[in-house]
Amino acid sequence: MHDVVLILKGAANVENIDSLGNISILMQLKKGDVYGVESAYAGDEFYKDSLIATEKTLVLFMNKHRLITPCENRCKRHDLVVKNLMQMVAESNIKLLDKLSHMSKKTTRDKLLSYFTSMSEKQKSSYFEIPFNVTELASYLSVDRSAMSNELSKMKKEGLIDYDKKQYHLIKHKKYE
Repeated sequence: MHDVVLILKGAANVENIDSLGNISILMQLKKGDVYGVESAYAGDEFYKDSLIATEKTLVLFMNKHRLITPCENRCKRHDLVVKNLMQMVAESNIKLLDKLSHMSKKTTRDKLLSYFTSMSEKQKSSYFEIPFNVTELASYLSVDRSAMSNELSKMKKEGLIDYDKKQYHLIKHKKYE
């Protein structure tokens, strides 16, 4: 565990596989995101999670010691690298806190509405796109896929949402009513 991974191109999911073989998507990473900072600097011997490319992806492995150890010239570029790394870690933690807020909801419907509201607000529209297919979304929210599909169908029939693949419309939303 000596490297931090920077996504240069493409996208990947950070996935956790439990002892029963169940896969949970912890977060999705895209160009400019980093993976492994926490594990590398916490002294973990191995990555606890897997980085799985979801499209053609190019990554850069950066040695953790070289990242934080200033070069002999104490150049400003090195300071900028450290500053950017800290910003990326902060952004990663915000993503995890955002996911935790969805996961803390008790029902599948509440988890879905929390996630959809968040995506709608981020994209500043009641029409928005999510980065997951149905199976991945169920994994991300840690809910049963078939139960989630049933809940999505109910929400659509009730006129709360509309969707087609990764495109969603949050019809009943306080901000957009």
